[in-house]
Amino acid sequence: MNTQILPPSSQPDLEAQAIILHGLGQLTAAGNICHSLIESDPANFRAFHLLGVMAVEIEEYEQAVELLMQALEIFPLYAEAYGNLGIALEKLDLIEDAIFCFQKAVEIDPSRIYGYHNLATLFRRHGRLDEAIATLECALEHNRTKDPSDVNLTMAKIYLSLGLIRKEQNQSDQAITDFETALSIDPNLLGV
Repeated sequence: MNTQILPPSSQPDLEAQAIILHGLGQLTAAGNICHSLIESDPANFRAFHLLGVMAVEIEEYEQAVELLMQALEIFPLYAEAYGNLGIALEKLDLIEDAIFCFQKAVEIDPSRIYGYHNLATLFRRHGRLDEAIATLECALEHNRTKDPSDVNLTMAKIYLSLGLIRKEQNQSDQAITDFETALSIDPNLLGV
């Protein structure tokens, strides 16, 4: 469930078509539509964002950063763009900048559970386990009142991540509890 409200689109049908093509893996066609959208409306932050997402997918991280920054210059409260910018910056090994972007995404839209997950994963990769745990616990706190059908998979991943980190910290009892909670939310989490 996305609580962030975005400004209305000037060309929602074309934007939807680009998103569908992107989802089908037709990146060139989706990109062409995005460029057309930007040509007709240079303030179309959604088109810049989708181009940035596609640049991340093809591992053109510097280009992704430029495109996502353009989207954020136009609409600076775009949580999803901050999240994707964080991914691109992490790939460029700009860790503190990536952390800032993930934190900004969560600040703008605390309902986006995967924003917390991305931030915690980054902390964990860099040995900042206490910060990772605090981030995941914050995700749980902000999302306790949500409809479980909206967030089951992500909540299961939050608990799984908590368990893995606590296992690394030799907190076996808490880790087991987190793993059990994750599996109770999504019994197929481990793909077994």
